Amino acid sequence: MDSTRAFLRPGTAAARSAEALAGELSALRATALAGLAPAPGEGILAGPSHAARWRHLARQGAVPPPCECTHFVGGAGLPVWNHGLFAEVAQRHRPGIPVLLILPDPRFGNAILEAPQQLFADGFSHIARHLISPAGDREMIRRHMAALGQWRAAFGADLRLLPWTGLMTAHVHLETGRYWQDGAYRYPAMERWLGGEAARLGAEDLSPLLSRDSAAGFDGLYADRSLHPTLAGYVLLMRAAAGAPMAEALAEGQAARDRWLRRLLKRAGTLLEGIGPVRIAGGRVWQRAARLALGQAGRATLAEAGLALGGPPVPGAVHVRIAAAGDPPAEKTPGTGALRQPLVIPWYGMAALARGEVGALAALSSGELLRGAGFGWADLLAEAGPPAAWIDAAGEDCPSHIGIAAVILGLLEGLAICRRAGLRAGPASASRSAPGCAPAPARSR
Repeated sequence: MDSTRAFLRPGTAAARSAEALAGELSALRATALAGLAPAPGEGILAGPSHAARWRHLARQGAVPPPCECTHFVGGAGLPVWNHGLFAEVAQRHRPGIPVLLILPDPRFGNAILEAPQQLFADGFSHIARHLISPAGDREMIRRHMAALGQWRAAFGADLRLLPWTGLMTAHVHLETGRYWQDGAYRYPAMERWLGGEAARLGAEDLSPLLSRDSAAGFDGLYADRSLHPTLAGYVLLMRAAAGAPMAEALAEGQAARDRWLRRLLKRAGTLLEGIGPVRIAGGRVWQRAARLALGQAGRATLAEAGLALGGPPVPGAVHVRIAAAGDPPAEKTPGTGALRQPLVIPWYGMAALARGEVGALAALSSGELLRGAGFGWADLLAEAGPPAAWIDAAGEDCPSHIGIAAVILGLLEGLAICRRAGLRAGPASASRSAPGCAPAPARSR
């Protein structure tokens, strides 16, 4: 954190805003978790990239681990029949230690269809789209269920199956109009699960959670199309890992989502009252994660307060675009905003800093990205927790819940300083030694 801290003068507006942002981000996390803590003792969390991301965020202090001493085992795209995954869990397990298995998509590793092997095998991951077919899916579901039988035989009552992917997939299919017929969910993998496999494996019956009304409530629990959890999603998984029935865990995840949203929207709304409308455009990766984490209701409330994520130009708004650090501003501002050029949110530069790339801080700090406020993005985000906590996984650009909230509130805090000081925020200047404050244009009377 010290390596990213800019030298703000104590007592200045910029320093106070940075402190306020740090406090708000901490309060958002605490509000969502509501005292939720890791389960006592030791445990093993296994699965695909969800396990790897949980490990990353837990190490940064952004999300609690499921157990006080958690062994994270897994990697991107791994099926339940991955030999290395199973072997490592077996090596770490001792009787009485819970094995928490996040169930992936049964199609993971479907390239094995072209080279059939024994049940447990290495070297296969993710989904080969060209191999998706009804017959291929049936074979992958069969293999998935057979491997889960081996997990149950090996770990007995210590095994807790977390059917996260299946539940969230139901929401994706509901939004895209697929596999829902006459109010019933007809996805083959889930039909087989509900048709007897869950009972055979000693897993919970998910039928009550798979009505259209229930699935519609999964909004805001995952952050991307790979169904990686938001902070609220991790609350759900923590409760399920601790042994709560899935319906109870889901309700707690939804409550955490709603608490997080209410606090974020309240603070954003307060800042927007003194700023006026703001529109953020560009930045496909950040936008997608933010839109999914906010959910439909959250986006609507934010837009009503005056902050639009994408969409058409907003007349009179402050226009902001997400771009790589160092990209030149657009020549023209959409709409009729007061800014001559749109502000820049250098999200990809922030992500590079979070990944620890050489030169990332210098590139991010090369100009006053909130011109006139007396500070840049590095100043505000120095207070946003360990830089690696801004992204959802090491080596990627997808923001975590901290990265989403920090960008929204950091932007609004900076604009609020400009408004209070009667200055116009503007694009980056050539260097930090020349802040380039510009008086706000006089209003005609």
